[in-house]
Amino acid sequence: MGNYTGPEAPHDLLLAKFNTVISCSAVDEMLALKLLDRRASVLAERCHRLRDGLQRTEDWVRGTNEYVDWVHPDAGAICCIRLKASAFNDAAVPRFYEAALRQGVRVANGLWFGDEMRVFRLGFGLPSMPDLDHALTVLGTALDHAASHNGGS
Repeated sequence: MGNYTGPEAPHDLLLAKFNTVISCSAVDEMLALKLLDRRASVLAERCHRLRDGLQRTEDWVRGTNEYVDWVHPDAGAICCIRLKASAFNDAAVPRFYEAALRQGVRVANGLWFGDEMRVFRLGFGLPSMPDLDHALTVLGTALDHAASHNGGS
């Protein structure tokens, strides 16, 4: 780098800073440090919540196994569930999503992430446990509804 002596020097320095340094505001960094000081308790709480959500989801999948199978997650807070072809013809699949949505529960169907429509993602780590229980109940009702109207395509 050369000597910055001309009238453009402050502009060049500012441009160099913006092109090389990416950082948060001082307030954001201070809050992040405070959070890091409490990381053990924050992570313990999150781990407990994830375990609880995963257990509730496992129990739901076990109770609806005539309709769905799933990929048990190794980590994270989201799983993929597949509507079984033996329980849902092609016309019944959209009925499942419509029935769930009518009751206020939306799940991401597989077309959104490059899979087939029978697959949906279910997040079990973010909602409160009462909200997750409600969503699972609604999804169970939607499964029953779609499967009971499984005639014709």
